[in-house]
Amino acid sequence: FYCDQANTNQVLNMFENIGEQFDLIIDDGLHTPHGATSFFKDSYPFLNEGGLYIIEDLNMVNHGDEYKNLMLEISKKYNPPFIDILKLEHTNGKDNNLMIVLK
Repeated sequence: FYCDQANTNQVLNMFENIGEQFDLIIDDGLHTPHGATSFFKDSYPFLNEGGLYIIEDLNMVNHGDEYKNLMLEISKKYNPPFIDILKLEHTNGKDNNLMIVLK
C-alpha cells in the first residue's frame, strides 16, 4: 500500500482497506516530526493491545525537541505502558534513533 503519511484520509483509507489490526507498526516514512506525529495519530488505533509502534530514523540532532515533545504528548494522551527513544550509534551520528511505544 502507498499513502502520504501526513494525509489523514489516505492513511485511514489504507487501514480500512486492509481491515485488520496489527501487532507491529513501523513508521519508515517522511522522517520528519510532522510526518511522524500525523501518522502516529492516524495509525495507533489500528495497533493491538500489547503491540509495538516504532518510529525509526529520528534525527535527534536537528529535531530532538520536537520528537521529545511528541513522546510527551503520546505519554499524556495514550498513557502507554512503555515509551522511549533509543539512541543508536550510526556513522552519520544523527538519525539512527528509534521511538518505541508499547500499547
